[in-house]
Amino acid sequence: MRELPGRGKAVQSRAMSVIRKVVIFDLGGVVVEWNPQAVVAGFCADAALAAALFANVFAHPDWAELDRGGLDDVAAIGRMQARLPRPAGEYERLLRAADDSLRPRPETVALIERLAAQGVPLFVLSNMPLERFRMLRARHDFWTRFRDFVISGEIGLLKPQPAIFEYALARFGCEPQGSVFIDDHEANVAAAQALGMAALLFRGATSCAAQLEALGLLPHGSNPA
Repeated sequence: MRELPGRGKAVQSRAMSVIRKVVIFDLGGVVVEWNPQAVVAGFCADAALAAALFANVFAHPDWAELDRGGLDDVAAIGRMQARLPRPAGEYERLLRAADDSLRPRPETVALIERLAAQGVPLFVLSNMPLERFRMLRARHDFWTRFRDFVISGEIGLLKPQPAIFEYALARFGCEPQGSVFIDDHEANVAAAQALGMAALLFRGATSCAAQLEALGLLPHGSNPA
């Protein structure tokens, strides 16, 4: 594993001033759309080829390696071609289509704004290549609501590994018991809960807001839905 950015004095100094109630958001499927099946279906009209592309690109373990930062797009495309020979340009266009599909979810952005208005410290913990996250940050302006970001492709760790949660908590200066983590994958939610965090399985902004109200992070009855 690579040396983690933020280790040492910077993380220690943040941890000395512990924040008691914070919300940590996943990105794909929570803050931004993420539906790779739909991406492939829109990219390729041939159902058999679409299924093969999905299996070779998004369902292959190399996708996790992209998220972890162990591969860049060029290296990943070379491996995709070795498994399923297609033009490199085709794979490049598919990856760009995936990038373009990462559109903000308006209801979640509204929820982020409500939490920020309440003064709740907000953070991001996401499995994503660093360059993809930088692209997202350049495209949208709501990121200013977040205090800090832990991106798997920057530090070489992935959810649901306990180490990425431990690193994020230390970097953010949070205690598990004072942290609420929101993710759309059950394995990630379970991993956060095992460390003592309150973790919510995201199934939409309305139900998530109700859960945050129950935890005292939003005023009761404030959910516009």
